[in-house]
Amino acid sequence: MKTKQLFKMLMLLPLFTGTFAQDWKNVPIPANPGTGKVWQIQNQHSDDFNYNGKNAAFNSKWLDNHRAGWSGPGETQFSANHSAVTGGNLQIKAGRVTNIQGKTTFCGHVTTKTPVIYPVFTEVRMKCSGINLSSNFWLLSADDVNEIDVTETYGAEDFAGRRMATNYHIFQRSPFLDLANSPKSYASNGNVPLKNDYHRFGLYWKSATEFDFYFDGVLVRTLNRSNDLKDPRNRFFDQAMHLILNTELHSWKSNAGIRPSNTELNNNAINTLYFDWIRTYKPIVDTTNDVTIPDGVYYIKKASSNIYLKATAALGNTISINNNTEQATQWKFTKVGNSEYSINSVAYPQGRLEVPFGKKGRGVKIATTNWTGSASHIIWKAEKVGNNYIFIPKHDPLHALDIWEGNSIVHTWNKNPGNSNQVISLIPVNKISNQENIIPQNLITNHEHTSRNQITVTKDNSISKALTIFPNPVKNMLYLKETPKETTQLRVTNLKGKSEIIKKTNTNTLDVSQLNPGVYVLKITTPSGEQEVKFVKE
Repeated sequence: MKTKQLFKMLMLLPLFTGTFAQDWKNVPIPANPGTGKVWQIQNQHSDDFNYNGKNAAFNSKWLDNHRAGWSGPGETQFSANHSAVTGGNLQIKAGRVTNIQGKTTFCGHVTTKTPVIYPVFTEVRMKCSGINLSSNFWLLSADDVNEIDVTETYGAEDFAGRRMATNYHIFQRSPFLDLANSPKSYASNGNVPLKNDYHRFGLYWKSATEFDFYFDGVLVRTLNRSNDLKDPRNRFFDQAMHLILNTELHSWKSNAGIRPSNTELNNNAINTLYFDWIRTYKPIVDTTNDVTIPDGVYYIKKASSNIYLKATAALGNTISINNNTEQATQWKFTKVGNSEYSINSVAYPQGRLEVPFGKKGRGVKIATTNWTGSASHIIWKAEKVGNNYIFIPKHDPLHALDIWEGNSIVHTWNKNPGNSNQVISLIPVNKISNQENIIPQNLITNHEHTSRNQITVTKDNSISKALTIFPNPVKNMLYLKETPKETTQLRVTNLKGKSEIIKKTNTNTLDVSQLNPGVYVLKITTPSGEQEVKFVKE
């Protein structure tokens, strides 16, 4: 904020001069970037002008004349000598032309070196000049066909000098014709003269056919095909445009004999248009809290028990649960957005996990469907709960996938990360199939007589095919897949052969949470033989 009071403060507190970079830092962006998106600064099209002179910082972003050498409309003569960066502002001035035929007024003109393209939000904080010239912030395409006027304000006029004047143009250049425009203006808050203080003028160019205008952070106008936006070519604003900061003497003014007087041009109190800053942003996907699950095939398991999500053969059928792994409990995850996933059955590839179309709320039965695309009822949003997840239907954010063992049908229920029925573990299918062969190298090398070739020792090969344990390494619960039916004894020992006390929660689950970290041996004894499998307790 470049006021006299601020400069006095800076003189008194020189220690804090560096904190005023990017003057807009604490000024909220009034436009909404959209669901799941945030604003990202576009440095090439933003400037706080907190430097002096047209230095390297200025020249990296700006041209201080018209980019194609156009002299300006009517009696205007664009001039690089009538723009300057000083006092924390870009200053655009005017002067008298005496030696160029048909031109009467020098005007400063600054434009971005590179153009911007929608979607983009751009805003200036400026103080209009008080002379009979327009104070302008506008956009123009490289072919001079598309133009958006964020404001053209005549600061010297009592009525127009209090208003943000918006417009757009679509030009035919040969022969010249203005194909479409729709000027509208909006009074300042309190109907104050815009030459007396700084005000903000912003544009959210959303698409080729819609843009919003903001005046001091307030939405004042929306242009789209349903109201004032027209284009006989049916192309609208489909190309990139340069940002322009300038002052002009428009032909319709000079043709009416209205020009800035020499007295006005020489009066430094009113002859300057000030730009405090310009800021430009693009909406991007917010990845701050993005939950990333690598694309692949997983078992969807209730974290607190040995229960898996199971697909049935027919599309449209409800989803059931199973206490063991099989192909019907395998699901393919594909990321489709920020924390959003498509979940397909492996056993029935056309079967996509869904909350049936049009249904929301508590107790809705989950099903499979052959819907394709990105409809919200077939997209699941993942949220982290420790090392696990909960899954929320995109179209119904108040509810979540819920696995309740008292009901074989899986449904939705009120979203609650504290509800263990909703806390899901994802176990990669290939990890389970190879689990008995996974022991971290650092643990293997730290234990004598342990090697990768000694992980499994069997006395009966027919039994070895029947036993799989997971996860390995394990923290709390160790699961046994397809334990032999005639098992008579389960025993866990350390590498020295000492038995360890563990809890067997059910036929296929062992609670090893009380074991100290290290390598252990699980021995299964049956009438037909024994099998020993090593596992790592983390």
